[in-house]
Amino acid sequence: MKNNRNFLVYAALMMAVAIWGLSFVVTKIALQEFSVYGLILTRFVSAAVIFLFILILKGFPKFTKTEHGLLILTACFQPVLYFFFETMGLNNTTASKAGLIVAMIPIVVLLLSAIFLREKITARSITGIGLSLFGVGLLIVGDAKFSWPMGGNIVGDLYMFGGVLSAAIYMMLIKQLGKKHAVLHITGMQIIYGTLIFIPFCFNKIENWQFGNVSILAIIAVFYLAVFATIVACFCYNF
Repeated sequence: MKNNRNFLVYAALMMAVAIWGLSFVVTKIALQEFSVYGLILTRFVSAAVIFLFILILKGFPKFTKTEHGLLILTACFQPVLYFFFETMGLNNTTASKAGLIVAMIPIVVLLLSAIFLREKITARSITGIGLSLFGVGLLIVGDAKFSWPMGGNIVGDLYMFGGVLSAAIYMMLIKQLGKKHAVLHITGMQIIYGTLIFIPFCFNKIENWQFGNVSILAIIAVFYLAVFATIVACFCYNF
Protein backbone atom coordinates (compact mmCIF):
# COMPACT_ATOMS: atom_id res chain seq x y z
CA MET A 1 0.00 0.00 0.00
CA LYS A 2 2.82 2.36 0.93
CA ASN A 3 4.67 1.57 -2.30
CA ASN A 4 1.53 2.39 -4.33
CA ARG A 5 1.22 5.70 -2.47
CA ASN A 6 4.86 6.55 -3.12
CA PHE A 7 4.44 5.73 -6.79
CA LEU A 8 1.44 8.09 -7.06
CA VAL A 9 3.35 10.86 -5.29
CA TYR A 10 6.38 10.64 -7.57
CA ALA A 11 4.23 10.20 -10.68
CA ALA A 12 2.25 13.35 -9.77
CA LEU A 13 5.45 15.33 -9.17
CA MET A 14 6.98 14.16 -12.45
CA MET A 15 3.83 15.08 -14.36
CA ALA A 16 3.71 18.55 -12.78
CA VAL A 17 7.38 19.22 -13.55
CA ALA A 18 7.04 17.95 -17.13
CA ILE A 19 3.99 20.15 -17.76
CA TRP A 20 5.64 23.22 -16.24
CA GLY A 21 8.85 22.53 -18.16
CA LEU A 22 7.00 22.65 -21.47
CA SER A 23 5.07 25.73 -20.32
CA PHE A 24 8.21 27.91 -20.70
CA VAL A 25 8.28 27.26 -24.43
CA VAL A 26 4.49 27.55 -24.74
CA THR A 27 4.52 30.87 -22.87
CA LYS A 28 7.12 32.24 -25.30
CA ILE A 29 4.80 31.24 -28.18
CA ALA A 30 1.79 32.93 -26.57
CA LEU A 31 3.76 36.11 -25.84
CA GLN A 32 4.32 36.59 -29.57
CA GLU A 33 0.66 37.64 -29.85
CA PHE A 34 -0.48 38.42 -26.30
CA SER A 35 0.83 41.14 -24.03
CA VAL A 36 2.20 39.97 -20.67
CA TYR A 37 -0.87 41.19 -18.79
CA GLY A 38 -3.27 39.99 -21.48
CA LEU A 39 -1.79 36.49 -21.29
CA ILE A 40 -1.90 36.35 -17.48
CA LEU A 41 -5.51 37.57 -17.40
CA THR A 42 -6.73 35.22 -20.16
CA ARG A 43 -4.93 32.22 -18.70
CA PHE A 44 -6.18 32.56 -15.14
CA VAL A 45 -9.71 33.71 -15.85
CA SER A 46 -10.09 30.61 -18.03
CA ALA A 47 -8.68 28.36 -15.30
CA ALA A 48 -10.83 29.97 -12.60
CA VAL A 49 -14.04 29.52 -14.62
CA ILE A 50 -13.22 25.83 -15.11
CA PHE A 51 -12.52 25.36 -11.39
CA LEU A 52 -15.67 27.27 -10.46
CA PHE A 53 -17.71 24.91 -12.62
CA ILE A 54 -16.02 21.87 -11.00
CA LEU A 55 -16.65 23.15 -7.48
CA ILE A 56 -20.31 23.88 -8.29
CA LEU A 57 -20.69 20.24 -9.34
CA LYS A 58 -18.65 18.80 -6.45
CA GLY A 59 -19.74 21.26 -3.76
CA PHE A 60 -17.84 24.22 -2.34
CA PRO A 61 -15.37 23.42 0.44
CA LYS A 62 -15.72 24.70 3.99
CA PHE A 63 -12.76 26.68 5.25
CA THR A 64 -12.44 28.71 8.45
CA LYS A 65 -11.75 32.45 8.26
CA THR A 66 -8.13 31.78 9.21
CA GLU A 67 -7.84 29.18 6.45
CA HIS A 68 -9.38 31.57 3.91
CA GLY A 69 -6.74 34.10 4.93
CA LEU A 70 -4.03 31.47 4.47
CA LEU A 71 -5.51 30.57 1.07
CA ILE A 72 -5.43 34.23 -0.01
CA LEU A 73 -1.82 34.52 1.19
CA THR A 74 -0.96 31.30 -0.66
CA ALA A 75 -2.64 32.62 -3.82
CA CYS A 76 -0.57 35.82 -3.56
CA PHE A 77 2.59 33.74 -3.95
CA GLN A 78 1.14 31.09 -6.29
CA PRO A 79 -0.28 31.83 -8.81
CA VAL A 80 -0.06 35.66 -8.55
CA LEU A 81 3.58 36.49 -7.83
CA TYR A 82 5.07 33.32 -9.29
CA PHE A 83 3.32 33.55 -12.66
CA PHE A 84 3.75 37.32 -12.83
CA PHE A 85 7.50 36.92 -12.31
CA GLU A 86 7.65 33.93 -14.68
CA THR A 87 5.76 35.67 -17.49
CA MET A 88 7.72 38.91 -17.10
CA GLY A 89 10.95 36.93 -16.90
CA LEU A 90 10.22 34.94 -20.06
CA ASN A 91 9.36 38.19 -21.80
CA ASN A 92 12.87 39.45 -21.02
CA THR A 93 15.12 36.38 -21.07
CA THR A 94 15.54 33.08 -22.88
CA ALA A 95 13.58 29.90 -22.14
CA SER A 96 16.90 28.09 -21.50
CA LYS A 97 18.04 30.53 -18.83
CA ALA A 98 14.57 30.53 -17.29
CA GLY A 99 14.64 26.73 -17.04
CA LEU A 100 18.06 26.78 -15.36
CA ILE A 101 17.00 29.41 -12.83
CA VAL A 102 13.72 27.66 -11.99
CA ALA A 103 15.71 24.45 -11.36
CA MET A 104 16.98 26.24 -8.23
CA ILE A 105 13.54 25.99 -6.57
CA PRO A 106 14.39 22.70 -4.75
CA ILE A 107 17.48 24.34 -3.19
CA VAL A 108 15.46 27.28 -1.87
CA VAL A 109 12.70 24.94 -0.63
CA LEU A 110 15.30 22.79 1.15
CA LEU A 111 16.73 25.82 2.95
CA LEU A 112 13.33 27.28 3.90
CA SER A 113 12.11 23.86 5.10
CA ALA A 114 15.14 23.55 7.36
CA ILE A 115 14.63 27.06 8.77
CA PHE A 116 10.85 27.21 9.19
CA LEU A 117 9.64 23.59 9.26
CA ARG A 118 12.69 22.16 11.04
CA GLU A 119 13.11 19.51 8.36
CA LYS A 120 16.52 17.85 8.24
CA ILE A 121 18.83 18.42 5.27
CA THR A 122 19.97 14.92 4.34
CA ALA A 123 22.79 13.77 2.10
CA ARG A 124 20.15 12.16 -0.16
CA SER A 125 18.38 15.52 -0.60
CA ILE A 126 21.60 17.33 -1.44
CA THR A 127 22.65 14.59 -3.88
CA GLY A 128 19.25 14.63 -5.59
CA ILE A 129 19.31 18.42 -6.02
CA GLY A 130 22.88 18.27 -7.30
CA LEU A 131 21.96 15.65 -9.90
CA SER A 132 18.91 17.68 -10.91
CA LEU A 133 20.93 20.84 -11.50
CA PHE A 134 23.62 18.85 -13.31
CA GLY A 135 20.97 17.32 -15.60
CA VAL A 136 19.44 20.71 -16.40
CA GLY A 137 22.92 22.07 -17.11
CA LEU A 138 23.65 19.20 -19.50
CA LEU A 139 20.42 19.79 -21.41
CA ILE A 140 21.19 23.49 -21.84
CA VAL A 141 24.91 23.19 -22.62
CA GLY A 142 24.26 20.23 -24.93
CA ASP A 143 21.95 22.28 -27.14
CA ALA A 144 23.46 22.68 -30.63
CA LYS A 145 22.59 26.40 -30.51
CA PHE A 146 24.04 26.93 -27.04
CA SER A 147 26.61 29.69 -26.60
CA TRP A 148 28.11 31.75 -23.78
CA PRO A 149 26.54 34.06 -22.82
CA MET A 150 23.07 32.58 -23.25
CA GLY A 151 21.51 35.92 -24.12
CA GLY A 152 18.57 37.40 -22.31
CA ASN A 153 18.44 40.34 -19.97
CA ILE A 154 19.50 40.67 -16.32
CA VAL A 155 16.06 42.13 -15.55
CA GLY A 156 14.44 38.98 -16.91
CA ASP A 157 16.77 36.83 -14.79
CA LEU A 158 15.87 38.79 -11.66
CA TYR A 159 12.17 38.29 -12.42
CA MET A 160 12.81 34.54 -12.66
CA PHE A 161 14.63 34.57 -9.31
CA GLY A 162 11.57 36.33 -7.86
CA GLY A 163 9.49 33.46 -9.20
CA VAL A 164 11.80 30.93 -7.53
CA LEU A 165 11.38 32.60 -4.12
CA SER A 166 7.61 32.90 -4.57
CA ALA A 167 7.29 29.20 -5.46
CA ALA A 168 9.37 28.16 -2.44
CA ILE A 169 7.28 30.23 0.01
CA TYR A 170 4.09 28.85 -1.58
CA MET A 171 5.25 25.29 -0.91
CA MET A 172 5.74 26.11 2.77
CA LEU A 173 2.20 27.50 3.04
CA ILE A 174 0.41 24.81 1.04
CA LYS A 175 1.82 22.10 3.31
CA GLN A 176 -0.19 23.51 6.22
CA LEU A 177 -3.48 23.55 4.30
CA GLY A 178 -2.91 20.05 2.95
CA LYS A 179 -3.13 18.56 6.45
CA LYS A 180 -6.90 19.14 6.69
CA HIS A 181 -8.39 19.66 3.22
CA ALA A 182 -8.72 17.81 -0.09
CA VAL A 183 -6.28 18.76 -2.83
CA LEU A 184 -9.10 19.62 -5.29
CA HIS A 185 -10.58 22.16 -2.85
CA ILE A 186 -7.22 23.74 -2.04
CA THR A 187 -6.18 24.02 -5.68
CA GLY A 188 -9.57 25.31 -6.83
CA MET A 189 -9.81 28.06 -4.19
CA GLN A 190 -6.14 28.94 -4.68
CA ILE A 191 -6.66 29.56 -8.41
CA ILE A 192 -9.98 31.40 -7.90
CA TYR A 193 -8.50 33.72 -5.26
CA GLY A 194 -5.42 34.25 -7.42
CA THR A 195 -7.57 35.21 -10.41
CA LEU A 196 -9.58 37.70 -8.33
CA ILE A 197 -6.29 39.35 -7.36
CA PHE A 198 -5.08 39.34 -10.98
CA ILE A 199 -8.20 40.91 -12.53
CA PRO A 200 -7.98 44.50 -11.19
CA PHE A 201 -4.19 44.51 -11.49
CA CYS A 202 -4.06 43.32 -15.10
CA PHE A 203 -7.25 44.85 -16.51
CA ASN A 204 -6.01 48.44 -16.45
CA LYS A 205 -2.65 47.48 -17.94
CA ILE A 206 -3.85 45.29 -20.80
CA GLU A 207 -3.16 46.72 -24.22
CA ASN A 208 -5.92 46.96 -26.82
CA TRP A 209 -6.06 43.88 -29.02
CA GLN A 210 -8.78 42.11 -30.93
CA PHE A 211 -9.39 38.45 -30.16
CA GLY A 212 -10.14 37.80 -33.82
CA ASN A 213 -6.54 38.65 -34.70
CA VAL A 214 -5.10 35.92 -32.46
CA SER A 215 -3.87 32.83 -34.30
CA ILE A 216 -4.96 29.25 -33.61
CA LEU A 217 -1.44 28.47 -32.33
CA ALA A 218 -1.68 31.23 -29.71
CA ILE A 219 -5.14 30.02 -28.63
CA ILE A 220 -3.80 26.47 -28.24
CA ALA A 221 -0.90 27.87 -26.20
CA VAL A 222 -3.29 29.69 -23.84
CA PHE A 223 -5.45 26.54 -23.57
CA TYR A 224 -2.38 24.52 -22.57
CA LEU A 225 -1.34 27.14 -20.00
CA ALA A 226 -4.84 27.41 -18.50
CA VAL A 227 -5.79 23.72 -18.41
CA PHE A 228 -2.51 21.85 -18.06
CA ALA A 229 0.06 24.28 -16.61
CA THR A 230 -2.43 25.88 -14.20
CA ILE A 231 -5.09 23.30 -13.31
CA VAL A 232 -3.52 19.87 -13.87
CA ALA A 233 0.03 20.75 -12.78
CA CYS A 234 -1.08 22.65 -9.66
CA PHE A 235 -3.41 19.78 -8.72
CA CYS A 236 -0.58 17.25 -9.13
CA TYR A 237 1.91 19.37 -7.20
CA ASN A 238 -0.50 20.07 -4.32
CA PHE A 239 -1.26 16.33 -4.16
